[in-house]
Amino acid sequence: MTIGAVYVLVAGALSVQAIGQEAGAVFDLYNTVISITSPRIPLLPMLATAALSVLVMFFLTIGSLKRSGRSRQSLIAGFFLATALLVTWAFLLTAARDNGDDVTVGVLAGWKGWLEKGGNSSAVHVVALLSVGSLWLRFEPEQMTSERETDDIPAHSD
Repeated sequence: MTIGAVYVLVAGALSVQAIGQEAGAVFDLYNTVISITSPRIPLLPMLATAALSVLVMFFLTIGSLKRSGRSRQSLIAGFFLATALLVTWAFLLTAARDNGDDVTVGVLAGWKGWLEKGGNSSAVHVVALLSVGSLWLRFEPEQMTSERETDDIPAHSD
């Protein structure tokens, strides 16, 4: 579950930085504007989000091959549930802001801003759905594959 929470929050922090670069603002870790620059395309945050997503999917699929089948399924289910919970929370934060309950303009301060932006990130949604889809993949350890290949070779009798 920790992987899902860390992924959503880091993706959110990167989204906040991307928003700042597009708008010409520099945010600190509390999502406070600390300086103004010229607007630019946020290449580094976008590349970092893509790399993070690939790293998470690699860990959930290939990196968990040494685990038992049940352990691997539990890891993926925990990731998906944590991510889905945080995405739901982010939607609720956004809905509360849209209804006028919160007069904050821009990005929420601190981890709430990361949660809101990360939970609303399409990259997070895609990785969560791909993680569930990876449950249907059939990965076999190399030892089992090599044993199966040797079983297929007919024995020569002299």
